[in-house]
Amino acid sequence: MLAVFFILIAFLFVGKKGHKGIDISHHQGKIQWEQLSYLRLYNFVLYFLDKVEFVYIKATEGVNYVDKLYKHNLSEAKKQGILVGSYHFFRADKSGKEQFEHFKSIIGSDFDLIPVLDLEELGGKISDKAKYKNEVLAFVECFESFYGYKPYVYGSYSFMKDFVYPVAEECDYWLAWYSPLAKAIKDKRRFLNKVRPGLHARMWQYSDKGKIKGITGDVDLDECWEIEDIKVKKNNVQ
Repeated sequence: MLAVFFILIAFLFVGKKGHKGIDISHHQGKIQWEQLSYLRLYNFVLYFLDKVEFVYIKATEGVNYVDKLYKHNLSEAKKQGILVGSYHFFRADKSGKEQFEHFKSIIGSDFDLIPVLDLEELGGKISDKAKYKNEVLAFVECFESFYGYKPYVYGSYSFMKDFVYPVAEECDYWLAWYSPLAKAIKDKRRFLNKVRPGLHARMWQYSDKGKIKGITGDVDLDECWEIEDIKVKKNNVQ
């Protein structure tokens, strides 16, 4: 038991901290961007100094939906010097190619961070796994053909394993996994390598209950290991 205790302490306080960010949509309402600054996790004092370095903003969903606050949030985040990225919420019943075209038409090349394909159970009932994988692959291939690199793929470990592999293995991965310990762990990269061996995740959405000044209610909290990993190389932008 003593050994387990010291291992836990090591994960909580030892190791390299990553870069903190959030992801948002219109569900967060109108954000007071000039107040946005530091993350707060259950009032843990040691986290008061975790400044928000990046934000992923919902841009589109399906083949015609555009988040009503996307352009506003994009503009306001940039004014505060926060690195911005965009994500598309994938619908299971729509064409992957058409979804990419819709996403591209809205985001263009106006972003700092590699765009994200959001894959979730909430995206609709999946009656045909093979067809779903093909549509996801079509989105990824269209994206890579246009931008010259693959998008990041967001999702839970279980959902990706059941519905998307091996398609998702071709992309870098943004893991959604909430754990009571995750909020306090300092070196999240090392922790994930222990509990999810073989998973090549570069970002972790570790809470959906974050509190930040400037945002009313809860907000998703994220961490990436190296900020350069998620930044777009400017010579790759179309």
